[in-house]
Amino acid sequence: MVIVVVLYKLTILLGFDRLQTVEPIGNSGGLALMYLKDYPVKFVFVSDRLIDIETIIDGNRVFITFVYRDPVVQYRELVWERLTRIGLTRSDPVVDLRREVVGHVPYTDFIDFFNSLR
Repeated sequence: MVIVVVLYKLTILLGFDRLQTVEPIGNSGGLALMYLKDYPVKFVFVSDRLIDIETIIDGNRVFITFVYRDPVVQYRELVWERLTRIGLTRSDPVVDLRREVVGHVPYTDFIDFFNSLR
């Protein structure tokens, strides 16, 4: 619970007004997503390894999945299995912020969106 209080204070300090957390299991895991209420965020799937959201950017519906890699190598396949299942149900663009957009939404649109969250 102390971690959530610290994260909430950090959320305010960074200029965000919403916080979604997933508590860690043992000494690993735990996710936190900070965002602004001005952007409609629907939580599609939340687990100890993934936060999958749907939002609207410039009038376009987009999905973004935040992933925490399992520290146990033998369980990482389960994370990829879930990501695959999520991907198979989507016909909208998929974003990989580590690399590039796979689909028809330009990467720069997402950079502008995330810059606006600062």
